[in-house]
Amino acid sequence: MPGIVGIVSQDSNDHASLLREMLESINHFDYKIDSTTKGNVYLGNVNLGYISNGVSYSADKRFLISFTGEIFSYKTIETNQIGDDSEFFLNQFINDGFDC
Repeated sequence: MPGIVGIVSQDSNDHASLLREMLESINHFDYKIDSTTKGNVYLGNVNLGYISNGVSYSADKRFLISFTGEIFSYKTIETNQIGDDSEFFLNQFINDGFDC
C-alpha cells in the first residue's frame, strides 16, 4: 500500500539505511520507492509508480513535499495547465498556506 515515512534527527548519524528499511516494511506489493535526504531530514514514499510525483523540493530548497496523486483541476486551472502536480501543489502551499 502506498505510504509516507520520515525521520527528523538531532544527531549526526546517517539514517538512510533506517529510512530504506522503513520504506521496505510498508512496500507490500513491490511499488516504486522515492526518497531524499537533506541534512538530518529523511523523507520517502511508496507509490504506484504510474504518476511521476514523489519527493520534491521547492525552488529555494526551503520546503520539501512527498506527494502521491494527481490534481485534476484547481479553481479555474485545468490539468493540462498544471504540469508537475507536486511542484504545483507545493508552490500553491508556499504562496497561500493552508488556504490553498
